[in-house]
Amino acid sequence: MIPLDYTYEGNIIKLWKRKSSRRRNKNRLEKRERMGTDIIAVSANLYFQYLLKTKRT
Repeated sequence: MIPLDYTYEGNIIKLWKRKSSRRRNKNRLEKRERMGTDIIAVSANLYFQYLLKTKRT
């Protein structure tokens, strides 16, 4: 069982529980979310290309 702190929701809860500099944390979180989605999209695209190259059916 993974502790909640290491999951995505756990990190968001931890960020929102911190009352000091909440606005700055929120901005940082949004930036991280945007970067994360970009990275996921790029890696998925690369993986798809790799599959096409290796398994040409």
